[in-house]
Amino acid sequence: MTVPNSSLIAEVILYCQGFTTSTSLARKLVKLLDFAQKQLNNYPHYDFGLRIIKGILIQAGSLRQKIEGMNETVESDEACKLASEEIERYFALLERKHAAEKSRLIK
Repeated sequence: MTVPNSSLIAEVILYCQGFTTSTSLARKLVKLLDFAQKQLNNYPHYDFGLRIIKGILIQAGSLRQKIEGMNETVESDEACKLASEEIERYFALLERKHAAEKSRLIK
């Protein structure tokens, strides 16, 4: 039986969750769990394999989505406080900001 490539699996899960630095994050997580497995006692209820990796990464993706949702809510709340002539400029600024972030993420 072959040993699964935990780092590659973690990288793919992170990428699917929207993380742009998935390669380095996956390596760090796998190294941390490998280190924990080697340093901690070997109890049967300890699990440092793919099951825990997937659980951690799915939770990280959920937190990331919540944070992005909160940012959108804050932006729309700020628009309510602006004078009517400023709203159009505000949304134009937000659109440019998001376009810049997307181009940075694509690179």
